Amino acid sequence: MSQPAEASFTFDPPSRPAAWYLLAPSSAVPPGRVLPRRAGAEEVVLFRTESGAVGALAAHCWHMGAHLGGGCVVGERLQCPLHHWEWDRDGACAGIPGGRPPSLARQPGYPVAERLGGIWVWIGGGVPGPVPGFETFADADLLYAHGRPVRLRCAWYAPAANGFDEQHLNTVHGRALRERPQVDVPDPHRFRMRYLSRVTGTGLADRIMKWLSKDHIRVQINCWGGTTVTVESDTGRTRSALLLAMIPVGDEVEVTPVFTSRRGGVPGVDRMRLAVARFLFTRFIEKDVGVMQGMRFRPRLPLPGNETLEAFLHWVSGLPGERGGCVDHAGGGAAERMNRASGGSATRGPSPPTGL
Repeated sequence: MSQPAEASFTFDPPSRPAAWYLLAPSSAVPPGRVLPRRAGAEEVVLFRTESGAVGALAAHCWHMGAHLGGGCVVGERLQCPLHHWEWDRDGACAGIPGGRPPSLARQPGYPVAERLGGIWVWIGGGVPGPVPGFETFADADLLYAHGRPVRLRCAWYAPAANGFDEQHLNTVHGRALRERPQVDVPDPHRFRMRYLSRVTGTGLADRIMKWLSKDHIRVQINCWGGTTVTVESDTGRTRSALLLAMIPVGDEVEVTPVFTSRRGGVPGVDRMRLAVARFLFTRFIEKDVGVMQGMRFRPRLPLPGNETLEAFLHWVSGLPGERGGCVDHAGGGAAERMNRASGGSATRGPSPPTGL
């Protein structure tokens, strides 16, 4: 008797996953500043209180719908511009002119964290996962520089998928794998790949990388919640790291790079190292910008010879988040799905520290 055919896989990622979003550099929100931001259809206002704490609230006031982006910070509260109702960082109404706040008055708010010089906001409901960061570097050991956001006309998950596309690594970036990549899901919010590569490109940045690495580049890539990719590179002579943060904007995606290098204790040398890391990573990711503009991401599975990307697409499709206007919090089992997609090779490791 023949076995029933396995059901075909349908790539069905959320339109906006439940995840941490890098909404601004910390320096963009000094004490007393209010900054409106958007993630998909979600409008958020960031503000920093006089004591230095950061809050993130829904953009429209619970009272009558005024946009809080036009409000101001009063002590530890955000004041609405229309009637001067005051909201604390948890969304509680902490005061109204000439009276007591209604007991039901509550402004929707979001979990917020600061890490790597940026303000992160958890959007999408559910229990927040670890705040994105690096595994092989301590935050205090790094210098970082936030690059200019780039708008790409493609789906939000397409830039992240590039990081796990073995064929793209070779054809566009001039790298070839020296060994099969190791792939796993350390926790439900994170997909990880580790590999050893050599340089096949011939450009200036390629030649510098080949000299630095003696043609042996160890790379570790993590995708956090679908919206943030971290790349940690060890060339032997130096180690560097890059973070790419994605924000869905309709049918487009805004990508913000965060460049880093290790602190060495000598300010001039440190700045030079950061400049070199920024140059190399910029030349690397610039190759993707032209390729991805106008891309309609339609994966046809299976992907022979590109099993890592196939496993990543299975993982992305299982992420919780907004689908068709509804929020789906049932993201459990992502590790198990990925394990099946990668032929049972996935292993579960310890969760990374949140860095809070």
